[in-house]
Amino acid sequence: MYAFSSVSDDEAVVATGLAVLVADEAVATLGKGLSLHVQNGAQVLEQTHLVAVVLGVVLDVALVLAQLLDQDLLLSQLGVEELLVGFEFGGEALVWIREVLGLVAQTLLERLVNIGLDIILVELAFGFFVLGYVVADVLVQAVLFSVQVALHAVVLAFLLVVLDLDVAELVSQSS
Repeated sequence: MYAFSSVSDDEAVVATGLAVLVADEAVATLGKGLSLHVQNGAQVLEQTHLVAVVLGVVLDVALVLAQLLDQDLLLSQLGVEELLVGFEFGGEALVWIREVLGLVAQTLLERLVNIGLDIILVELAFGFFVLGYVVADVLVQAVLFSVQVALHAVVLAFLLVVLDLDVAELVSQSS
């Protein structure tokens, strides 16, 4: 049966026991090695899992940072848009002010033109008044001149009458 047939039975039992012990020790060592191998594998898996968790946390932090950066950029863009809207409303307000001032200036110019026209009308009326006064003065002077000429004619006629009477008296005295 065994290759040890020359050895005694006790020795065969001891050798078999030794073989069993060695085999048991080998199985135990193999079991411990397998257990260590499984533990090492579990630790590697656990470390891999921890690396994955750490990597997930790092990526979550990167995602949060990216979202914060996006929000900051959106807020900055909103601020720029608000500034542009403010400039637009300010520009519209300035255009409105320019239009109102233009209307006021146009109204003032129209008033100045109206005042100028009123002045021209007053001057024209004054000119007609002066012209009427001058015409009336000329007419009165003409009438007075005509009366004066007529009076001079009457005086001349009286002088001629007086002269004729004096001449007639002289002629009657000389005869």
